[in-house]
Amino acid sequence: MAALVPYFYESPFSFLSQYWRFTKWYFHYCFLIYYWGLVGLLEGIAVFRRNRDRQLAASQLEAKLSRAQLQSLKMQLNPHFLFNTLNAVSALMHTDPSTADRMLLKLTNLLRLNLEQALEQETSLEQEIAFLEGYLEIEQLRFGDRLKVQIEVPKSLQEAQVPTFVLQPLVENAIKHGLSDRATGGTIQIRARQDGQRLFLEVEDDGLGVPSLHSGTGIGTRNTRSRLAQLYGDDHSFDLKFPAAGGALAQISLPLSLSKDLSLLQGSLP
Repeated sequence: MAALVPYFYESPFSFLSQYWRFTKWYFHYCFLIYYWGLVGLLEGIAVFRRNRDRQLAASQLEAKLSRAQLQSLKMQLNPHFLFNTLNAVSALMHTDPSTADRMLLKLTNLLRLNLEQALEQETSLEQEIAFLEGYLEIEQLRFGDRLKVQIEVPKSLQEAQVPTFVLQPLVENAIKHGLSDRATGGTIQIRARQDGQRLFLEVEDDGLGVPSLHSGTGIGTRNTRSRLAQLYGDDHSFDLKFPAAGGALAQISLPLSLSKDLSLLQGSLP
């Protein structure tokens, strides 16, 4: 551009003089500015794209890692639950073979349901309760009339999305630490309620209510805390309370979602 412009201007000066004048007056101040401005703009766009691509790759890697961690946490529940149930079956094999056989049959059905939802991190509250009822049938074979269960879930919340198998460890914890050592057994209440845009899940027992026993250091409780943190970040709460009247209350608060469109991990998953 700098070389061609002098040809288009009429001037009394010779070409070389005209070229020199043009170069001295305009070249450094106009065309170089245009050139380096364009170079800078294109380089800025390229840097932006490279940073965006790196961030996208990092986000996808983080999402895959989070999925893997969630799946690992979820799969930890299976051997833990299976080990405890088989221990109960073993204890009944010699004293009550008929009950032990029924427990194994119910365990088979429960594991089949577990496999059907193996890859799902969330499920409807209705399905979660169905799985929990299957687990409670096994426990009631062990405890008989000593174990009483009350489930209160409004129909309006049956499609609410909750972490898969989130209630079973809490109920197992209540049975193990609150009721199993009591000759008279006790009652476990499972409740779901809505408060604004929040869903509250509660598991309450009227057992021993000793904080040291419900300290939250067991596999099931630790696992539940970790899964909730991975799924919802800071947008959840998980509390263990011990009312003055006795017993224990496990309470989970989640964002209410009535569809499967809930974005896991605070929107970090694609």
